[in-house]
Amino acid sequence: MNPNQVHFDAREAEAIVAQYCERTGREVKDEYTAREAVEMLADLGYDVSLNTLREFVAKGYIADHADAWTPVALYALTGALDSRRRWQPTPCVHDARKSAMRLMIEQIRAEGIDPPIHDIDGTTLEDLLLKLVGSDHRGSREALYEAVKVKMDRCGFVEE
Repeated sequence: MNPNQVHFDAREAEAIVAQYCERTGREVKDEYTAREAVEMLADLGYDVSLNTLREFVAKGYIADHADAWTPVALYALTGALDSRRRWQPTPCVHDARKSAMRLMIEQIRAEGIDPPIHDIDGTTLEDLLLKLVGSDHRGSREALYEAVKVKMDRCGFVEE
């Protein structure tokens, strides 16, 4: 069994996707195209594209549903996006779920400042990771996680 695989109650998934449809003004259907799925979740504040679907399928986070996304598949995709913090930049409905560091980085980026952490180029990825694993404070770990993501982006590491 794939460790990334999670099973959902179909009725619960259908009810939740029906709520998604209500919130986004879409029709409740038995299946959605990949584009419809992406557009619905983007309207719900997720940072998702057709490339995200390809990435998640390739990594085994979700099954490949081609152009037939059932409510269960759509609900599973939502869970995969949430667990990987794939939310749109602030302001976003998911802002309350973001760390203070992430909100700060998003606000700095919105102002056009890059890199959003002024001394990130003077710090190695290894140093950031060592600080991350050595921290007993959740707030510090969250800040270091965001710094690692910035550093990886600066190093050209593309997660796909």
